[in-house]
Amino acid sequence: RDAPMAAVQASASPAAEAPRRPAKKKPFKLKKLTGDALLAYNEKMKNRGVCYLGRVPPYMKPSALRKLLSGYGTEVLRIYLRPEDPAARTRRIANGGNRKRSFSEGWIEFEDKRRALKVANALNNTLIGGSHRSFHAHDLWSIKYLHKFKWDDLTDEQAHEARTKQDKMRAELSQSKKETSFYMKQVGQAKAIEAMAERRAKKAASAGTSREAAPLAAPAGGNIARKRPRDEDQLAAGQAEPGEPVGLKALRRNFKQRRVQEGEGRRASAISSSLLLPGATNL
Repeated sequence: RDAPMAAVQASASPAAEAPRRPAKKKPFKLKKLTGDALLAYNEKMKNRGVCYLGRVPPYMKPSALRKLLSGYGTEVLRIYLRPEDPAARTRRIANGGNRKRSFSEGWIEFEDKRRALKVANALNNTLIGGSHRSFHAHDLWSIKYLHKFKWDDLTDEQAHEARTKQDKMRAELSQSKKETSFYMKQVGQAKAIEAMAERRAKKAASAGTSREAAPLAAPAGGNIARKRPRDEDQLAAGQAEPGEPVGLKALRRNFKQRRVQEGEGRRASAISSSLLLPGATNL
């Protein structure tokens, strides 16, 4: 009886239920190079050489490329192969082609730049070779040594390309946002104009129906605004004869002209004659 009770107590204890926590890994710290170690590292980096691969054989992997270039007296340090265009790969797969990944160009870093130069000169424009059943046996090398080119230059170029691509994408997104906002603004203005036209049409229709339904009511003062009759209406109604002025002509007022006095007429004639004939005497 005591043994089962001890097992139950051990399983119920909090220490047995808590899982074990994994040990924390210490952060990796780079050691600073000082003195002779730094000089040796700089000399080692200067001694490295980079070769450019203008054409990567189709469907060749970086591991296969490293294996082919490792037996020439120098160690292959780093390899970077640029992937092919995704659109070209999509078209190839859609047309029933090979689904394997392919690369367009590449860069290979060697430990010794002198050996890298010799490898590039020896292998350029020659058959890759290998076994007869090898997929790349009849392909040609297209390799060239890059003078005064280091791996840091390649990383800077890749970073610049990525930054340029990102900036271009941001510019395109901002332009598309501007076009979308302008289009939505124009749509909103068009809707507002249509709503205004509908309101005006409804208001005009309601005003027309109210005028037809309700008779003309006299105002409180008793003055009713009447339209001025046209000439044709007056003639048709017999209010005016054909020779008499009607309408607007009838409203024109004729003012009497002052009669010319005799003395004023003589004086005016004398002034005119003196202006026209300087030698004339006053009458």
